Amino acid sequence: MRLLFRCQHVVQSDPSKVVPPMCPQCGERKVARVLEAPTPRLRGWGRGPLVASEALSPQQYNLAPAGSLPAQKGPTT
Repeated sequence: MRLLFRCQHVVQSDPSKVVPPMCPQCGERKVARVLEAPTPRLRGWGRGPLVASEALSPQQYNLAPAGSLPAQKGPTT
């Protein structure tokens, strides 16, 4: 994809890089716009031309890894 920096320089960038982009001509780091970005690919359930619907296997999550919270008493009147 191509990046347009705030300095108005356009640079070809590799989206798989982990380092933040920087303009090689002047060192600017602020990106003004992303040009020619690849189309996002979505999977799972959804609608639209970018969605590849497929049945995903169920996942189990532990939302309270430290155990459940103790029950609190309500206000007494």
